[in-house]
Amino acid sequence: MTIKSPQSETRYAAHLPHRYRTAIQKAAVLTDVSPDELVLKALNEFLSAVTPQQSMDQNCDLLTPKQAALLLNRSVSTLAKMRCSGDGPTFVKLGRRTVGYRRSDLAKYVDQCRRQSTSECQ
Repeated sequence: MTIKSPQSETRYAAHLPHRYRTAIQKAAVLTDVSPDELVLKALNEFLSAVTPQQSMDQNCDLLTPKQAALLLNRSVSTLAKMRCSGDGPTFVKLGRRTVGYRRSDLAKYVDQCRRQSTSECQ
């Protein structure tokens, strides 16, 4: 995910707290780059460090319940209810309260939900 500068006159640096704005303005003077470009560069570096890499093995790439819910077009609470009833996709329990979903398990679940007609039994 990359953040690009919008066409409008929005200034990213203007929305930062004063202490950060001052530091960015000093860095802009030293590097001869606009403050907004510095903010965009910092945001993109942060997002690339936080976003999981797509090159990871799909079998060990764990998703949070929120990410799995987005992928399955369900709510997080629906996934929680499905975990309790045993109807939903296979999940991984990583601690007392931490739950994750493998991408491969979500793909298997979607394949199991395939139907040819509405008259097929659930």
